[in-house]
Amino acid sequence: MGLCTQLYAQLEEQEEYTAFLEQALEAVRDYDENEFTANMKYFSTAIEREKITPEILTEENYALYSECLFEATLKEYKLPNNPQVKQFVEYGIEKSPDNLALLGRIYEQEKDYEKAKYWYGKAVEKDISMAMNNLGNMYVRGLGGQDYAKAKQWFEKAIEKDSPEAMNNLGFIYLYGLGVPQDFNKAKQWFEKAVEKNSPEAMNNLGFMYLYGLGVQDYAKAKQWFERAVKKGYTDAMTHLGIIYINGLGVPQDFAKAKQWYEKAADKGNSTAMCSLGVIYQNEQDYEKAKQWYEKAAGKEFPEAMYDLGLLYMNGIGTSQDYVKATEWLTKAAEKDFSDAMSLLGLIYDQGMGVPRDPAKAEYWLEKSTGGSAEEMYTLGIMYQEGQGLTQDDDKAKKWFRKSCDAGFETACQSYDALK
Repeated sequence: MGLCTQLYAQLEEQEEYTAFLEQALEAVRDYDENEFTANMKYFSTAIEREKITPEILTEENYALYSECLFEATLKEYKLPNNPQVKQFVEYGIEKSPDNLALLGRIYEQEKDYEKAKYWYGKAVEKDISMAMNNLGNMYVRGLGGQDYAKAKQWFEKAIEKDSPEAMNNLGFIYLYGLGVPQDFNKAKQWFEKAVEKNSPEAMNNLGFMYLYGLGVQDYAKAKQWFERAVKKGYTDAMTHLGIIYINGLGVPQDFAKAKQWYEKAADKGNSTAMCSLGVIYQNEQDYEKAKQWYEKAAGKEFPEAMYDLGLLYMNGIGTSQDYVKATEWLTKAAEKDFSDAMSLLGLIYDQGMGVPRDPAKAEYWLEKSTGGSAEEMYTLGIMYQEGQGLTQDDDKAKKWFRKSCDAGFETACQSYDALK
């Protein structure tokens, strides 16, 4: 191949990379996670095929690639899981402070929370508001230690840098009373401040408050806020419009419109919408489509869909009854802290339903399912005492009544005393 031919081929390759990256950037800005993921995969495959290193990629394409990753991190998308990402991010770390925050995000995804906080801290030193906001999110979610006070401090620091994401997250803290007294007015105020910065997440959250009466219930206003967020491509708002139509909240009940909104959201990669479509098709007794949608949502690590797949296999709905597969899916859901899956696994192992009976595993999952709630512990005691779904066992009933009593539930104390 002559020199001119080689140069022309390289130019064509760089143009191909540009096309993938421009499409990925457009997708992430339009909240189209599926399209973003697809184009980033095409880009990764192409540069791996041609053995392209960060040094070879043009400056323009490198800047585009970094921008794609940064925008995806702002929207909390999962970054591509391949060694190239870290290699390319590390290459530009001296020139671009944003890459410090990207490296923090990579380690956060890898569940190396100590390194994630280290790199976010480095980005904070360069005044990168995304790193401040992400540190707040880590403390809210308990990634490396839960601390709502620190989360609030980090969100407030990011707000000083005019971060709409942090304004939205501070609203979330007040909405649910995380480390502060629950205050719907303050939550609404922070969501409204974020809306002033054109945050579709905040628009959606305002709609959520009106939909569920967190402050004031107003279905018409909820619908208006969801529609504003949808105009910006926000998929969670599409799923909320689906909820409005499927339940006839302030509008005539319309299953067809509900399904349309779920489909729009699912086509863009929204796992909640995928799972909701699974429920709709299951109710319509189209079990094949239900299973397909549950599998798509489960592929995006959505625990409710994993649980629903477990139920399909457990009950032989639309598939052969298979307790092994049921247990596998329920375990995946339980490992993501889905309490219904934990409870059902406890029953499965207690009764030996399609698996060897294992009282230790049953006890483990049942205890986890209580979440430390005194009322849930008491209910578990009743189930053991009366043999409701579990093998009757007064000793285990006493144990759970004692735990519930120690947690301050007086009725459990009385039940414990009655069994002494």
